[in-house]
Amino acid sequence: MRKSALGLPLIEVAVIALLGALLAWQLFYRLERMAVETERIAMELTVANLRTALRWYQTRQLMGASAADLGGEPELTNPVALLEQAPATYVGVVEPGQTGAVPPGSWYFDKALGQLCYRPKAEVDMKGVAICYALRRKGNEMGDVVLQLTTPYRWQ
Repeated sequence: MRKSALGLPLIEVAVIALLGALLAWQLFYRLERMAVETERIAMELTVANLRTALRWYQTRQLMGASAADLGGEPELTNPVALLEQAPATYVGVVEPGQTGAVPPGSWYFDKALGQLCYRPKAEVDMKGVAICYALRRKGNEMGDVVLQLTTPYRWQ
């Protein structure tokens, strides 16, 4: 039997190399899944923050705070206006026909549709290229405005 420079038979070196390659492949696969999960959690956390900001604004308004006390009347189409600071990945208002230029992993406000959208980096089972939300009024009171999902999706 032929020996390698390490003093092991070549078949043992080949088996060790194969096991190392399998372990490396498994590590990269799990890291990729973790990156997808991290992106999903970050997106859902941003939506939760937007819903909280909307409820905070509505509560303050119901308690009689004036628009000046609330920082002015927010634009009730773009929910990012309710936040003290826009998400770090928010690229702003996008004109009709320009949504394809938005980089993956970014939030943007689609002016034509009146929707706040997130363009995921990961593959997501959805209709269209982005996951979108819009402020919808369910009644005549300020408290009846909700942030509603307009694009059904499911993370892979």
